[in-house]
Amino acid sequence: MFLRKKETWVVFLLAMLLVIPSVAQEKARTHKDLMSGASREDRDGWIYIHIEGDPYQLGYQSGFLNAKEIKEALDTMKYYLKHATGKDWGFFRQAAKDQWDPIMPEEYKKEFEGMAAGIKAGKVDGIDALDLWAWNGWIDLAWYYLPTLDEKQVAELKKMFPKSHPPAPGCSAFIATGTATIDGRIVMSHSLWYDYIFCSHWNVWMDIKPEKGYRILTYGFPGWIYGGTDFWLNSGGLMVTETTISQFEGYDPKALPNFIRIRKAVQYADNIDDWIKIMTTSVNGAYANDWLVGDYKTGEIARLELGLKNFHVWRTFDGFYVGSNWALSPEVRKETAFDYNNFNSTAISRYTRGVKFLESHYGKIDVDIAKKFQSDHYDSSKFKYEPDANTLCGHAELDPRGLPEWGWDAYYPGGSICAEVTDSDLAKKMKVWAKWGHGCDYDFIAKEFLEKHPEYKWQEPYLKDIISYPWTTFESKKK
Repeated sequence: MFLRKKETWVVFLLAMLLVIPSVAQEKARTHKDLMSGASREDRDGWIYIHIEGDPYQLGYQSGFLNAKEIKEALDTMKYYLKHATGKDWGFFRQAAKDQWDPIMPEEYKKEFEGMAAGIKAGKVDGIDALDLWAWNGWIDLAWYYLPTLDEKQVAELKKMFPKSHPPAPGCSAFIATGTATIDGRIVMSHSLWYDYIFCSHWNVWMDIKPEKGYRILTYGFPGWIYGGTDFWLNSGGLMVTETTISQFEGYDPKALPNFIRIRKAVQYADNIDDWIKIMTTSVNGAYANDWLVGDYKTGEIARLELGLKNFHVWRTFDGFYVGSNWALSPEVRKETAFDYNNFNSTAISRYTRGVKFLESHYGKIDVDIAKKFQSDHYDSSKFKYEPDANTLCGHAELDPRGLPEWGWDAYYPGGSICAEVTDSDLAKKMKVWAKWGHGCDYDFIAKEFLEKHPEYKWQEPYLKDIISYPWTTFESKKK
């Protein structure tokens, strides 16, 4: 018995000797060590960063390379959320901690810790890992969690902020394959829609080479670990985009936030089945989307319509799917407050136009056609060409109707602010075409807009110009 105890202690001491150096080495890593392999390039309105390594290192590199931009984006969001929800940033920090501290995977906790350290190394103070949790999950918290508070709190919010809007879903997208495309390859395209006041910061392409899992090429806000829920490629063969379901209702605070599920799915899945399995496990309902996903290894594409309680999957090797912010599945529709008979809505108008546009180019769809899709100004609700809130290239700032289903008043400064396109051959090289600004080359000039629409003067401290740059390509670094 004594010998067994002695042997146990020997094993324990040996284990400690092995662990202690690794902890010491972690703490001893210099800035140069942590930044090994990282790079940044500014081009055509975009910021392109390459990050690689273990979770802490990924975060550190991202934080350091974008320290200034993270602070600017966070300051803008704090201002916007106070106006839109009546809640101070401390509310979102506490909600993030209460909900996600018990369930967030350690891998991503380390990445956020590294990012906070990298930001500080970039000479920006006052941002910690909890700020970054709330920053990555602000959509979950502001537009899905907040409406679930007790009725008295919600009524008080509506009284103070009667025009606080529901989640503004945005985005026009499609994915096509087989006989729909010019040579059978998958073609995928997407444009991001949202409020211009903060979308001006949504311009960081991230080439992520993690220690474990697949390489990822995506884009989003500075300081995000998941790419902003819009456009992804991974080295396992997946191509993914999405559009958010309008006026979705429902939230589970005990389930994983959308930014963790998305990052995990694109990091670890290499086929459509596994990707769907990850995305439909521990769903919190936030950012309920129509997900468009393709596997360039097989040529198959799918549409995952994901709510909180329900989801539906369509799959094909031949045809296309359009995303425009409305649910097609009867089961998922039950989880929304959207009026599916309102054919003047932006979601239905853009879906109608998107389908007709692709049908008119059936058999010829390629990257060039996809670019034209994202610059299209035909309004199906008016039966004419006119840039407004109901066109694939969105311009709510030009529309006297506003966007009632999103809570946007007439001429609200919001709409599409960028576009992305790729196909199977490009995706195999981890390569995309991207355009910062409207697909139609229209420039949004903040000063001129506010002179015409002083009702939005409250946005002046943070509203920026959105200049339309030419299409450019981004590709994962070859290393």
